[in-house]
Amino acid sequence: MLYLRGAFNGWGTANPFQALSANQYRTEIEVTPGNFGFKVATADWSQEWVVNPDAIEIIMLGKAYTLQQHKAPEDALFTAQAGRFEFILDFNHADKPSLVVNKVVRDSGKQKDPHQGRTETLSVDYRTFDNKIHSVVYSVADKQAPLRQFAQSTTAVLRDIGPPYAEYSELADFPRVSTGNLEFDALFALAINEMTYLSVAQINDGNYNAGKSIDCDCFKTGEKWAYVWTRDLAYAADLNLALLDPQRVVNSLKFKTSEFRKDNKVASSVYGKDGLQIIQDTGSGGSWPISTDRVTWAFGAERVLNSLAGDARQAFVLHAFDALRNTIENDRVAAFDPIDGLYTGEQSFLDWREQTYATWIVDDLTYMASSKALSTNVAHYQAIKLTAALAEELNQPHLANKYTTWAKALKVAINQKLWIKEQGLYSSLTAGHFAGLPLNKFDWLGQSLAIMTGIAEPQQATKILSSYPHGPMGAPVIFPQQPNIPVYHNRALWPFVTAYGLSAATKAKHVAAADEAYKTLIRGAALNLSNMENLEWLSGQAMWLQMDIPAESGPVINSKYQLWSVAAYLNLVIDNVFGLKQEKNKLKFEPFITQYLANRFFQQAKQIQLTNLSYKGKTLDITIKLPTQKLDDKEAGYYSIQQVTLNGVKRDGYIEEGSLLASNEIVITLGQLIASSDSVTLVNALPGEHTPKVYAPLEPSLKLLSDTSKDGTKTLEVIVRDDYADNSNRLHSSDLKLTLYRNGRKTIEDQSIAITTQAKRNLVDVKYIVGEANCYSATIVNQFGNHSHQSYPICVDVYQEINVDDRRFTSNKSVQQPNSNQPYHYVASWGAVDDSAAFNDITIDNQSHVAFQLAYHNDKHVIGQGITSGVKRLVMRDAKGTIVSEGVVQLPHGKAKQGLKPKLYSTPIQAFLPAGVYSIEVQDFFNMSYLTKNQTFTSAGGLTGAENQFDLIGLKISPSF
Repeated sequence: MLYLRGAFNGWGTANPFQALSANQYRTEIEVTPGNFGFKVATADWSQEWVVNPDAIEIIMLGKAYTLQQHKAPEDALFTAQAGRFEFILDFNHADKPSLVVNKVVRDSGKQKDPHQGRTETLSVDYRTFDNKIHSVVYSVADKQAPLRQFAQSTTAVLRDIGPPYAEYSELADFPRVSTGNLEFDALFALAINEMTYLSVAQINDGNYNAGKSIDCDCFKTGEKWAYVWTRDLAYAADLNLALLDPQRVVNSLKFKTSEFRKDNKVASSVYGKDGLQIIQDTGSGGSWPISTDRVTWAFGAERVLNSLAGDARQAFVLHAFDALRNTIENDRVAAFDPIDGLYTGEQSFLDWREQTYATWIVDDLTYMASSKALSTNVAHYQAIKLTAALAEELNQPHLANKYTTWAKALKVAINQKLWIKEQGLYSSLTAGHFAGLPLNKFDWLGQSLAIMTGIAEPQQATKILSSYPHGPMGAPVIFPQQPNIPVYHNRALWPFVTAYGLSAATKAKHVAAADEAYKTLIRGAALNLSNMENLEWLSGQAMWLQMDIPAESGPVINSKYQLWSVAAYLNLVIDNVFGLKQEKNKLKFEPFITQYLANRFFQQAKQIQLTNLSYKGKTLDITIKLPTQKLDDKEAGYYSIQQVTLNGVKRDGYIEEGSLLASNEIVITLGQLIASSDSVTLVNALPGEHTPKVYAPLEPSLKLLSDTSKDGTKTLEVIVRDDYADNSNRLHSSDLKLTLYRNGRKTIEDQSIAITTQAKRNLVDVKYIVGEANCYSATIVNQFGNHSHQSYPICVDVYQEINVDDRRFTSNKSVQQPNSNQPYHYVASWGAVDDSAAFNDITIDNQSHVAFQLAYHNDKHVIGQGITSGVKRLVMRDAKGTIVSEGVVQLPHGKAKQGLKPKLYSTPIQAFLPAGVYSIEVQDFFNMSYLTKNQTFTSAGGLTGAENQFDLIGLKISPSF
């Protein structure tokens, strides 16, 4: 069976092709305006067909396209109007099947009025970026009913086909909000309902169990995402799902842990080989440890531990401690850099390489694997801290001390290595190996998590919240934006990221940033009738059509009631407006009601209530008594807390769990307004406007010319590309300045270079002695201070390479001759657990810092998916056989170029060695395919057994820069 799978249906199997004749098949789908990637594929993704295997092809209606069977970039359907489309497959010529897409016209019929007969209505206007008005209307059937029934309609264009209204009710088993404001009450009820939509008994994904359902009383990820993903779940649990449905969160968190496969030998060097591991989902380069943000699991685990009691809590303490300890110990081996004290790995949740990394990263993911990301390091800090706390609770003080020491050191390293004082922000990531410096790239999640975890000191937190750029609709996920890239992580608002920004602002009492977050989250849920996955950041729309360049439209996929977006809205109300803060066995209430919020929603109210909130089997009814007079909006600030009472008794500070009754009345009385003069940094731009205010320049590229002058000078050619050289009508950067790095240090800084409408070559003379090791990279910055990524590093002159056809290489497998696809001698598919390989008689002439990398090619899967990253341990011995250095290297998936498999180099291990003769043995480590939960994965490393193999080409030895 073949399916139409794309961004319009969550890449799922809801649209099977039905037979029209013996060799013709048809399916039909209704879509809204947008640019939707799609493929024709089987349920398990074992077979895929696309028009263009090398690039995304935008399909024209009525044209017949020849399909090719490839795991490759998708095709795309671009439409400026909503409608139904038919997709017709023709297999009359099996070697050249064809696809035609046509629009289908049907009468949609008369639209229902959801507000007819309702007792109370409220119309709210939202101004658009272009000064138009979208109206949202709310109504309630009986505002006095115990469980109110709401209707909500919108004039905004919805992302998905469906009626422009939603109907939902308050639910008896969940909390309810009563504020006197119909919109505020309704949107909370909407989020509660959407949480129940995501509460399922079965989950599924085409990559697992052949797409068949898997029993699990879990939270699925969204309307279009029917599986459980580690980071999505963990962040959503932390944002409040753990409080509202702790057992379902426990089930989901446990689903994302796994033991090692019993049928597979596991390397003896693996810590906790018989215990649990947290699962890193399929992703960049073959998953862990290219990506190491599986430790985000700890955010959800800590929150649910604070929501559990008795035996249920104790059972999960044991499970969490086992999973966390094994995970952080293995991450320490595979992903920790003792030189700078940070963990390597892709940015957390920003797992679409082209969206946030340099353009060249797709050709060499080792540089992403060796980079250090703020968000991921903060997650490691959280995981280590929680493990230390659990060790203390389980009376293992030696482990508690060990992990506490790790956490403290990591906090220091993050502040020393990633804080950019001049920007008042943390760098989102460093460049990879041999370049290594923090980049002037910023992300809202990383900044917010640094504040929430206490890594950022109070003064830093205030600076971050004031410095991070906001657009008119809120804070983007990243800044600056990437040129020539569609909307998804790039140019986007993600509600869960905004929610962490809100919580960070609340913690720091930063009114301006909090108000921006309140506006973003409420506006998004109101206009879209759902808590959407993401929005375009300058328009706030669920789909922005870039009419001049359709391929830059987006978000390219966008699901209704996305799990962490739903949690984000619940967090807005429960954690921030009503101020509930959880710790082990105690609660604290610190509502953060700003002047804007009070005037916008609670102008007529004397009090607001959150009732029927369950906490460890007890019921909480929370009332906030508001000041009688709301001040003018021009006076910004937040209301102080005058008094908190529990069941009529005044409480100072925390409310201990033991002081709670079966039913509890908590009353919070607000006092005077505390004035605030803080602000956020605003970027004023229009959506789709190609302005250097918003975008970073494209990174330059470097080329070392072959000529050498008499004085030993070589010329390094720096190629600077116009951001939009393909279209001279667009705005472009000017007044660019170049910084050149040599061995990770600036050698040329802020050299002015000119850019017109065409790409320009700039020749820079770089003097160094021929034969001396040097590694170069470069960045450029535009007139608004937006920096490019670093260029691909160019390392020159001193290195040696031992190829597998060298007498110094030994292995249990034979060496293959070069061929038309593999132009080097190689050992094919080397790396099974019983395979052996060693490089002997390695001569180091002078005492020095040295780096070692395996030369390889890994084509087990495409670069963006899979669980088969190569992960091996290199063990170095001196002439006496003594181990002098060892470490884990990563060998991510690569992609062929014009049929040729390029030679890639693994991440390096580094050592300081005296002159002498050495040997290196390559030993097994593990990847995610070694885990039991991946036995049903339908691609490499799954059904056919664990795989940690690649083509081994040689060993590179170079100076460690």
